[in-house]
Amino acid sequence: MDENQKNLAMDELVDNPVIDRLGLKEEHFYGAVVQANDKLSKGDVEGAFQDYCKLVLISPESTTFQLGLAQTAIATGMLDLGLQAASAVVMMQPDKPEGYFQSGRACFMMKEFGLAAEDLKEALDKCSGDARYNDLAKSARALLLKAEDA
Repeated sequence: MDENQKNLAMDELVDNPVIDRLGLKEEHFYGAVVQANDKLSKGDVEGAFQDYCKLVLISPESTTFQLGLAQTAIATGMLDLGLQAASAVVMMQPDKPEGYFQSGRACFMMKEFGLAAEDLKEALDKCSGDARYNDLAKSARALLLKAEDA
């Protein structure tokens, strides 16, 4: 396959995601999300990462899949990929804290402490007292303190 054919194939994936071509919805893949999260909770970060890679290929516009990819990519040390996935989430859900938090984590691990602090402050702002985000806010505060001290 020459470079032009590769670009056309990639454009087809982006313009017409697999999930749409199959007539499926994100909900059809929640079993795979549960499986990936189970692997993650058991310490199989690489297995969870592989699962989330596949899920993002199936539906790149899923924030659930992108967040899982961000989390597992960061955990495996693929910080650039984790940051990209987190940035995709921020673009799709700018009013929610999860993407900013994952972006802050990636920046922190890249030793970009100023950028990490910005994203973590944004995550905390988006949490704004919402009880669903208590754990995320606690983690963001702790990491923000480290970023500001660095």
